Amino acid sequence: MSLPPKISKAIAGISLLLFLVISVTCAKRLPPPGGPQDKIPPVVLKLDPKSGSTNVPRDTRIKITFDEHMEQKKTSEALFISPSFREPPKLKWKGRTLIVEPEEPLLGNRTYVVTIGTGACDLRRNPLAASITFAFSPGDSIDTGSISGVADLEGKRRSGLSLWAYLFPTESNPPQAEGDSLPNPIRVSPDYVTQTAEDGSFKFSYLGLGSYRLFATTDKNRDLLWDPGVEPLGIAAGDVVISFPGEEVVGLAITATKRDTLKPVLLGCQLLQGRVLEVEFEKEILQEGLLDPESFLINPLDTALSPPTMVSLYSYREKTKSVFILLEGLVAKAQYRLEARNLFTSGCVPLDDSANFCLFSVPEIADTVGPAIHTVSPSDKSVAVSLDTTIVIEFSEPMDTASVNSSFSLTDTLLTAVEGQTSWSSPIAFLFKPDSLLLPHTVYLLNLELDSCADLSGNPLADTSFDYRFFTVNPDT
Repeated sequence: MSLPPKISKAIAGISLLLFLVISVTCAKRLPPPGGPQDKIPPVVLKLDPKSGSTNVPRDTRIKITFDEHMEQKKTSEALFISPSFREPPKLKWKGRTLIVEPEEPLLGNRTYVVTIGTGACDLRRNPLAASITFAFSPGDSIDTGSISGVADLEGKRRSGLSLWAYLFPTESNPPQAEGDSLPNPIRVSPDYVTQTAEDGSFKFSYLGLGSYRLFATTDKNRDLLWDPGVEPLGIAAGDVVISFPGEEVVGLAITATKRDTLKPVLLGCQLLQGRVLEVEFEKEILQEGLLDPESFLINPLDTALSPPTMVSLYSYREKTKSVFILLEGLVAKAQYRLEARNLFTSGCVPLDDSANFCLFSVPEIADTVGPAIHTVSPSDKSVAVSLDTTIVIEFSEPMDTASVNSSFSLTDTLLTAVEGQTSWSSPIAFLFKPDSLLLPHTVYLLNLELDSCADLSGNPLADTSFDYRFFTVNPDT
């Protein structure tokens, strides 16, 4: 039976429409046939704020626009900002633009350095050809120092190796972790981060004045901390000093290697106030070797200079991984190399021979910083103190012992002086041992004439008050 012409045309139209809908629904997005595979790396088209901008509003959002759509997760993970924020900023994507929204106002008079590492890639996994770094500041100026070089992973240069730069703590840049006066990649995240290009090259830009320590690692879990036993690590042979604005330090070479985690490494050394060198290790070292001058060899890089003299070695009770060496005969502006030898952990594991040295420089600036009182024992307002106790005062640096000996006294509340003997267990630890037992159930006062106490450079104590007292034990209780 034949259908009327109008109905036949309607059925034919419906059939065509269904065919088109099914075709579109089932269609797959395929690359055009033929032609080379896309291997062109993405590029950054626009930065906001522009690099070098000053007087930027403190509520500024950071925008990075690429020339194509990016793999958002990997690109976000390859973004590094220094100084870091207390609260992680919000990251949003709008098309080809990555938007960074800080949760807190920007700091005034600080150079903000933003790095997009070579881990950033487009949808076809093509990475950036090299890390992109730009800087801006809410203040009036931009830091202009730089450090560059090459890094490799066990001899092989590759893209995406993480480079970490730590700025040594100063008054304006206090330690991130309490007790860490030296950079510690196990516990503290870096101040600056970049990544290597395909040829292994790297560059830190927009750096301020100061001393920097550089590390290279894979940072597999992207937590900006070194995981011993999981991630390889490389340490620059010496710390790098940016001593004037715009200084460019070039030619560094760092090799990241898998480390035997049973063997401790020497993390580095830093010359402190008062000609004291702090040497820090990855793990605790047996004190017997750590305090032996024969365990260390210190020589100037300039062979025309004489080696310094190690006057004394000492440690602090709460800094169990460091040793402090009081030196004499250092020459301003000279560089020195320290090598540690025959050191072992409590488990008799020797120091890693591939990481047993460090370099340090002597500043030209004279020591003008006064010492401080570090700890006092018995502590202030202690009760039930033993009658045969010994008073111990630890300072932040070696002291002029005679000035402290003559400035100290121990009295009761009637200001009756306690006779005793003074001694020093180290250049920083003063001891007072009473000649006889203290009276029971009595308050004693520790007195120290602050203006008369000085360090080896003649700087008086920085402390403005010294008010310590303790209460001896009552034998009847």
